[in-house]
Amino acid sequence: MAVARTIPTSQIPDVVTFTILSDGEEIPASVPIRNFIIQREVNKIPFAKISISDGDPSAETFPVSNEEYFIPGKEIEIRLGYRSDNSTLFKGLVIKHSNRISNLSAELNIECRDKAVKLTSGRKSRHYEDITDSDIAEELTDQYGLDKEIESSSVQHKELIQYNTTDWDFILSRIDLIGMICLVEDGKIIIKKPDLTSSPVLDLLFGATILDFTAEMDARNQYSEVKSLSWDYSNQEVIEDTGDEPEMENAGNISSADLADVIGLESYDLINSGKLSNEELKEFANSKMLKSRLSRIRGKVRFQGFPDVKPGDIISLNGVGDRFNGPVFASSVRHEFAAGNWTTEVIFGMSERWFAENIDQYNISAKDGRLPAVQGLETGIVTDLEDPEGENRVKVKLPVVSSSEDGIWMRIATLDAGSNRGTFFLPEIDDEVIVGFISNDPHHPVILGMLHSSAKPAPLTASNSNDEKGYVSRAQTKMIFDDGQKTLTIEDASGNKMKFESGGITIESSTVLNLKAASIKIEASGPTEIKGAVVKIN
Repeated sequence: MAVARTIPTSQIPDVVTFTILSDGEEIPASVPIRNFIIQREVNKIPFAKISISDGDPSAETFPVSNEEYFIPGKEIEIRLGYRSDNSTLFKGLVIKHSNRISNLSAELNIECRDKAVKLTSGRKSRHYEDITDSDIAEELTDQYGLDKEIESSSVQHKELIQYNTTDWDFILSRIDLIGMICLVEDGKIIIKKPDLTSSPVLDLLFGATILDFTAEMDARNQYSEVKSLSWDYSNQEVIEDTGDEPEMENAGNISSADLADVIGLESYDLINSGKLSNEELKEFANSKMLKSRLSRIRGKVRFQGFPDVKPGDIISLNGVGDRFNGPVFASSVRHEFAAGNWTTEVIFGMSERWFAENIDQYNISAKDGRLPAVQGLETGIVTDLEDPEGENRVKVKLPVVSSSEDGIWMRIATLDAGSNRGTFFLPEIDDEVIVGFISNDPHHPVILGMLHSSAKPAPLTASNSNDEKGYVSRAQTKMIFDDGQKTLTIEDASGNKMKFESGGITIESSTVLNLKAASIKIEASGPTEIKGAVVKIN
């Protein structure tokens, strides 16, 4: 079947027309719009930038800027088409309003963002229990009154922490790990797995409809196998899974397998030292394999303005050579109007990088997508000691995350630990502890130690001589080492005491001292003295 040699616009594309509305009211045609761009992209907030001729030096003012059309907070709609058959390509809020004067001209520049930009404002910390990633996305988008269409995810998380990050970044970092993408359309959040087998919405042809084109394939990001690994402390073993090949139509005539052979890496390993479920491991590996395949061919193509291609669509490239002909995934769509002409540019393919790497590319935790990360340590308050799963964990709330909830379960780093042996010192409920995180991942915390303060003072008084060390229990049972006196004292709250010192060992009891054994031998090299009100020897 022959490829169409024209863009299938609804009208003859000889006259470009547009309207801009502010809070539903059309901007007058007398407002001199110079140019504008509209950009939509997978996993990004859509935006529009409008440039307007403004500024009258004779009147010493900016008349359009002075109007109410473009003050921040106004809802802007841009419709674009041919011969007045216009389609809405953008709806959003005015975010920036700036006046500019140069030697040659003066202008008003307006930047608008989709309403979903509200998700990007302010860093938040929260604690979640028994929740899926799609549930999190639903809950957070509801808080901003946004419309939504969210595909259900299956991985159930017993506990998750959102740590010091925007709601947008948290949603994107979570869905990225399970192979989903986020599309934003006029205030509506769409979260789903990409459809890579759908029919192309547009056929483009070199020599006819393609104005500009660039494409590349990169062997470095193609893997023969993606493997995810995690430490299962319940069974004391490493568990792993491998990613499946995504179902997709491929452009070009060099396969991912052929490109992977160029480098020859046996397996691309995703390592997480925390405990991930088998289902998490599978999704983790699948997502990275999907990223690899979407990055096989990347590039951009520009053509006459067309309103019916969106991020997440498939377009078909034709006449660009055997290496690149075929269906490609549109990850970004940019419309540009200038000098009476309208062009559309599509970026196809996607980066192999995790969304987390865009947040903090230099953080080692970003390399396996496990972000937003926790940098350094955190203080916590103990809330529960009885682990329902028998993993010897302690429940701790992090006050900076949420002071009103009970927190999450954490393992304890102790002096010695092994099968039916080791030290067993649990903090008390309401004690303050210091918490670290495996691989900086807030979902895998470990208690590193307990903390004293003026509110919870130590049982001994510190001094520069630092002679006394020891342990004091809640019931005032004590074991005190005194390097100054060279003694070891064991004492309980009832006054029973055993003291080791250079002159010997002293055992004291406030009531009764019982020694009982199958046989007892008392031997001394010097005099032996036994005293009592009544001494009975049977």
